[in-house]
Amino acid sequence: MTKKYTVFIIIPSFSNLSPIAGAAAFANKLCDEHDVSIIALKKGNKAEFLFDKRCKLIDISNINPFQKYLYLRNLFSRNSCNTFSFALSICFSADFYTSFFRSKIFTITSVRGDLPVVYKIEFGYLGPLISFLHINFLRRFHVRLGLTKVMVKKISSLTNRPCFLLPNFIDEKRIETYFSNEAQNGETQFIFIGSITTLKSPITLVKAFVELENKGYRYKLDIVGEGPLFNTIVKYKDFLKDSTRIVTHGFLINPFPILSKSNILVLPSLTEGISRSMLEALYLGVFCIIRDNDSSAKEYIQEGVNGFTFRKDSELPQLMIEASKITKKINYKKNLLPNTFRQENVINSLLEITDKYLSKDN
Repeated sequence: MTKKYTVFIIIPSFSNLSPIAGAAAFANKLCDEHDVSIIALKKGNKAEFLFDKRCKLIDISNINPFQKYLYLRNLFSRNSCNTFSFALSICFSADFYTSFFRSKIFTITSVRGDLPVVYKIEFGYLGPLISFLHINFLRRFHVRLGLTKVMVKKISSLTNRPCFLLPNFIDEKRIETYFSNEAQNGETQFIFIGSITTLKSPITLVKAFVELENKGYRYKLDIVGEGPLFNTIVKYKDFLKDSTRIVTHGFLINPFPILSKSNILVLPSLTEGISRSMLEALYLGVFCIIRDNDSSAKEYIQEGVNGFTFRKDSELPQLMIEASKITKKINYKKNLLPNTFRQENVINSLLEITDKYLSKDN
């Protein structure tokens, strides 16, 4: 029988962002059998609703950085005699603080992306410095977790420390009510969910959609998200014969009703790892197309069965046509998410890693 743990999950803020949804997926399953506290470092946008009511939510955004350090040190020190406790941190700021407390508590970090690439795209010339700092934080942890085999290998190389594979996964209970096995007939409905940024590259999808529309294909496209390129997306609607073919929704707290009624999710991100939106789509039986520059997506996409992968922008229009043909043949939807990425299986893997290390230390 699994030991009962005291778990602390440290996050940047209570914001409705993918990494925080990842923290919620951890917390909401762990709290079935363990005591779970969520600690938010900065002000968020009131996304506490992501977390199960059995989790203890702690917001320390109103104190200064040094006070945050003291608070965490005291909290972890009180639990230092508890053999069955660990701290799991997600993202830069959480990793920064948690990395100081290796001697107080068993520390785990879940690395959510290709740090050198992501930081370079998001922060330009400052990217390499931020990446360097973050990688040094990671070295201090007892355990580092990567979302894909490719990421695990890269993290191990960058930190010169072991890294373990723990796939990305979703909070299945939160979205299971939106699953319907009813096939979506009529015109093919494409959807994009994510931030409207250079990194996520929704412009690639919109350009492909406009190209197909001008060739006579009659599809529809929902764009869900917000960001600096949002107005650029809107302007592309002017290139369509029928501008209503693209609907821009902005940010949606709950995109699942629209996602579940879509045929195909497209994510042309320049770097993605394992996308949460993609996992949610597969769980809801939605076919997926994803850019796969490092072969990570091949760990959960079976070509032509639950999705397609591509690398060059020029490949996307034809894949959209092929995906449309495949989904038109579907009589009923089914869960397309591989078992490796199911929530219960991933949580069990996390606890096995933790059990192994804590048993070795004692």
